[in-house]
Amino acid sequence: MTGKFYKSQDPSDLYITNHKSVVYTNYNVLIPIETIVGTLHPSSVLSEMRTTVYEFNEKLESKTKDHDGEIKPAFLVSVGPESMVNDLCAIATFVLGAVFSPDRDLVYRLTRSKYPSIGRTSPVSKLVKRIFDEEVSYSVEDSDRLKKFLEKLISLPRKKYEAVMRSICRFVTGIHRMGDDLDVAYTIIVASLESLARDFSDFEAGWESLEGKRRSDLDKSMADIPDEKAQPIREAILKHEYLGLSRRYREFVLSNIDESFFREEAVGVNNPIGRPQLESALRGAYAARSKYVHELQDLPKMMVTPWHESDLYSNNGESVLTFRGIIRVARKVITKFVEDSESTGYEDFDYTRSYPNIVIAEMAPEYWIHLSEGFNHTKAKKILSGFLDISTALVAGEREFMVDVRGVLQEIQKQAKGIDVEKRRPMLLMYFIYHFLVHPDLAVDGSEEFLENFTNELDTPHIESVVANTFVGEKSEWEPSKSFEVWEKYMKQRMKPLGLQLNRRLETAIILRNASMCIRAKLFEDALRWIKFAVENDPGKLEIIEIENKMKNGVFDDFEWQKYLFKDPATAEKDK
Repeated sequence: MTGKFYKSQDPSDLYITNHKSVVYTNYNVLIPIETIVGTLHPSSVLSEMRTTVYEFNEKLESKTKDHDGEIKPAFLVSVGPESMVNDLCAIATFVLGAVFSPDRDLVYRLTRSKYPSIGRTSPVSKLVKRIFDEEVSYSVEDSDRLKKFLEKLISLPRKKYEAVMRSICRFVTGIHRMGDDLDVAYTIIVASLESLARDFSDFEAGWESLEGKRRSDLDKSMADIPDEKAQPIREAILKHEYLGLSRRYREFVLSNIDESFFREEAVGVNNPIGRPQLESALRGAYAARSKYVHELQDLPKMMVTPWHESDLYSNNGESVLTFRGIIRVARKVITKFVEDSESTGYEDFDYTRSYPNIVIAEMAPEYWIHLSEGFNHTKAKKILSGFLDISTALVAGEREFMVDVRGVLQEIQKQAKGIDVEKRRPMLLMYFIYHFLVHPDLAVDGSEEFLENFTNELDTPHIESVVANTFVGEKSEWEPSKSFEVWEKYMKQRMKPLGLQLNRRLETAIILRNASMCIRAKLFEDALRWIKFAVENDPGKLEIIEIENKMKNGVFDDFEWQKYLFKDPATAEKDK
């Protein structure tokens, strides 16, 4: 909208789309409120619900560079108004202390409904002043405050801007949830500050931040260890613990509460909280949030009664911020954090990844498994996984042709001798499967010699060997117990960043093949174990469930596992 990430602000270099959207509110917009991100116009429509029209210009760069560096017209003219309208409504709700939303029913329920939420005795308008009033009066001070806040917010570095928007949106979500669940609402409002404290607090947890009993037990265990050796152990424990969260929260909040909170901002507030009570009240607020998240404990009844007009509530001697108190604190902390943050001008930021309504997904394997430039053993498992997706679909009759990966296979020929066996094996499997499936006319030059020199490395118990045998239909030469070891090792590594991930159909085919082999070897307990793996790996397959039920009843008839993988089961008849 502001063009902050664009190198050119010339209108001829931009697609400019004017949007006008109706926003429902309880705030009485008397005159246009012009901001850096558009204008809120008063509406002439007279109805039970107040409306304002949000008008803004959406700007997108009209030219882009393709992968060859050529300048071309950008394909996207507009991303639509919805996300920007929602963001403006969240910011206006936060800054002006009134409800703004494109959802009429939401605004009506929060500001007009006379019915309380489930389990409560009064509507939310009785709990917090102004926000849920049927009408909130316009003031010039409100207008100026919204303009200044938006200007400062837009000027923040992208990382801080995104963090503040997350916090504001969570805060407003908490405000909305007050209409139906006060316990959840309070938890969300507390969490809106917690997210900022986590990313921008200077607090560092020390050993004393560890929970008392746990710290005591660890200290006893390390009592006989010299301090110079015990200290690295303590540091390693602290590195992997979420410690001092409550204290981090309190210190971040307190660092963003200035003198004005207790002076001009407290004028006219009934029983505002004082600085001496604030830290203990924050501890109580965080404890209330934790008790609900972990134990589903309700808020104390006094906190949700309409006659408790105070920032503070005493619960069995413990101070806790009321709804009015936590809302006042949250608005102050977020506002102060924005005001104190540094501003920045143009940023080199890939804004296209932040477009709303656009999902970035991985391309289908046929678009990248053939790319040979930069291929090496670190990319081999990723490319092999995609290649096996294609190969599995091919033998299952779900696609008609193989992707031309000969460029990658030529790289494998060049690099194979220079790496150790463990790193080479995924490369060899891809090379082997390709030449097993395609016509000899499509073979890579020198493939016969290469396969003769290296395919024996696919004979030992490894997942690559199992995959090769499953495609070819050859029987494994090792003991069935080894198959369990291979499978468990595969499952441990499959979700790691550099792990080999087989598709579900191929995994299940491997499991069924192992079950069939165990039946023929009369290892019935092992066969049942494998068939259970198959059922739970590919749930809901009636033909596999039927085999399992037969085995549970003591019927261990062999079955054609090949039907699960191959369109033509004769392809793998060698296993018989």
